[in-house]
Amino acid sequence: MLVPYILMVATLFFSILAWEYNYFFSDWAFRPFLMDKKGEWIRAISHVFIHFNYIHLFFNMFAVYNLSGIVDHFLPFFGWRKEILFLQLYFGAALLNALFSYFRNRYEPFSQVVGASASISALLSFIILHNPHMNMGFFLLPVGIPGYVFLPLFLMKNFFLRDNRYTLESFSFFIGGLYGILFYFLIQNNIYFFFFFF
Repeated sequence: MLVPYILMVATLFFSILAWEYNYFFSDWAFRPFLMDKKGEWIRAISHVFIHFNYIHLFFNMFAVYNLSGIVDHFLPFFGWRKEILFLQLYFGAALLNALFSYFRNRYEPFSQVVGASASISALLSFIILHNPHMNMGFFLLPVGIPGYVFLPLFLMKNFFLRDNRYTLESFSFFIGGLYGILFYFLIQNNIYFFFFFF
C-alpha cells in the first residue's frame, strides 16, 4: 500500500514545521476548548499530523509502518480498496476520538492532544482481532503476549487512565481501540461495501 507511506511523509513534514513554528503547532493541535469557542473544527484532523517531539514521532511512525504492513498482508482480497479502507480506519479513529474528546473536554482550556494515538490503536485492535493468537512484544519485555490477552489489558489500562484531562492520550488509545474493533466487525459482515456501492 502506498497510502501509509504518504501519511508518514506528510506527518514528518508537518511535525517538523510545527517544531520550527510555535504558532503552527498551536493552530493544528487538538484543543476542544478553542473548537467550542472559535469553531476551529479542522483541528479534529490536523492534530494527527503533528507530534510533540522526535521520540513521539518516531514511535508513532514506527507503529504505522509495521501495522500498515500487517493490514496490507491480511487484506489481499480487497484489492485497490485496501487504500481506502486504511484511510477510513486511520482517520475514522481520529475523528471518533475527536468527537468524544470534544464533548468531554470542551470546557478545559488547557487540554490538548497531538499525534496519531487513536489511529494507531485502531490499527492494533484491527490486527489483533484478525489474528488473536499473534504475539505482542514490547521493547523491554522479551516475552510475547498473545493478542487475545494483550488487547483486553490494553483497553482496560487506557480506560482506567482516561481521566487525565490534560494529555488525553489514554482516552485516545481507548477510543481508537474500540473503533478498530467496530471496524473489524463491520468488514467481517460486509457492511464495508456500503461505502462503495451506495
